[in-house]
Amino acid sequence: SGRNQKWQVSLSLLDGLRESSIRANAITYSACISACEKKRLWQLALALFLEMSRDTIIRDTVAYNACICACEKGGQWALALDLLASMRIARVRKSVVTCGSAISACERPVHWRIALVLLHDMEIDHLSKSVIAHNACVGALKKGGQWQAALDALRSCFAKDMETYTACIGACEDSRTWLTSLALLHEMGVCANRRDIVSFNSCISSCERG
Repeated sequence: SGRNQKWQVSLSLLDGLRESSIRANAITYSACISACEKKRLWQLALALFLEMSRDTIIRDTVAYNACICACEKGGQWALALDLLASMRIARVRKSVVTCGSAISACERPVHWRIALVLLHDMEIDHLSKSVIAHNACVGALKKGGQWQAALDALRSCFAKDMETYTACIGACEDSRTWLTSLALLHEMGVCANRRDIVSFNSCISSCERG
């Protein structure tokens, strides 16, 4: 379909620029990297990102964000963190999107500590902790079996949504803290204004196990 071919069209246009006298800029490359990110083509995204440096094109926050997102969607958490670290060295300002993508890349059982550190670093960098960043962190804590830390992250989040509560209830389900699951399900109806079947099923499973 046309949508599936957008990344190919983007790269073809970039090739056309290379063959002409028109010089590509950061916007050109960022758009191409973003097109690759949407198709989970992290290798291509990274190659384009590195090409920017070779062509002495300044890599800005948008370019870093697109490449980190591509690595996150491709399951390349170590590369995502390397890119995040290189931003500080290059003195490129991080954004909420940058940190949220890096935290999402760490949404795995063994990386929950890194996710917590990254969430804390957002405060140090004076970035407002978005609901996406919080949800990714709570998701990592759930997978790591850290229900108490997940609950603490929920409490520190000002803009909670259904996903935040569902992940936290899931963490409590795995830890058999059924009373906390029930309290969260009730709170979810009040604060998030709606509840879904996943949260109910997690709560029921928690009661069954408890």
